[in-house]
Amino acid sequence: MVELTQQSATAGLFKARADLRSAEATVRAAQYSVRAEKSQRFPAFSLHADYGGAGVNVGSFNSVYTVAGSVSFPDLTGGRIRADVDEARANLTRRQGEYEDLKGRVAYDVRVAC
Repeated sequence: MVELTQQSATAGLFKARADLRSAEATVRAAQYSVRAEKSQRFPAFSLHADYGGAGVNVGSFNSVYTVAGSVSFPDLTGGRIRADVDEARANLTRRQGEYEDLKGRVAYDVRVAC
């Protein structure tokens, strides 16, 4: 006969409950959001190339090509980026609080049931 302890029951519910897994996924998503907002501080590079042909007929066909590149530095957007990062951190803190609250409610339910 297997004896179910309060700790093993709590640990089992932490793994089995879909609402806890969902809350954990939202915490991870909020962590990724903070990283994404921080990455706005990095310069952005882009390269565009195009190749084609032009001419009145096949005999006067000429190759046409274009190559363009750009670099964007976020030098004047520091305040907006800082605000975006702060907002993402606040969202992460809220999601972590919701997750911990849900874990506490599950642990309480196990204590009451045992």
